[in-house]
Amino acid sequence: MHVAPHHAARVAGVCAAEILGLAGYSLVPALLPQFMEAWWLSSAQAGWLAGIMFAGYMVAVVPLVSLTDIVPARRSAKPAAQWRGKTLRHEEG
Repeated sequence: MHVAPHHAARVAGVCAAEILGLAGYSLVPALLPQFMEAWWLSSAQAGWLAGIMFAGYMVAVVPLVSLTDIVPARRSAKPAAQWRGKTLRHEEG
């Protein structure tokens, strides 16, 4: 099956956006050992840190997934990605 180059580039762009968009959810678990060492966290405190992050995700998912039944996913996903990008830049600066 032949795929047109512009379609392949679009698919690669969507895949890259998805990976970068979800990277924030994997950063806390991936960096948890470094957080424990730098902040002198006990295992229980580190568990709370990771748990609270995932609890916030669960609380946000229910209304946002329901929103896609009302608003097309393209219209709701782009502002969410832009907001995430702004928060990442704010965390860096």
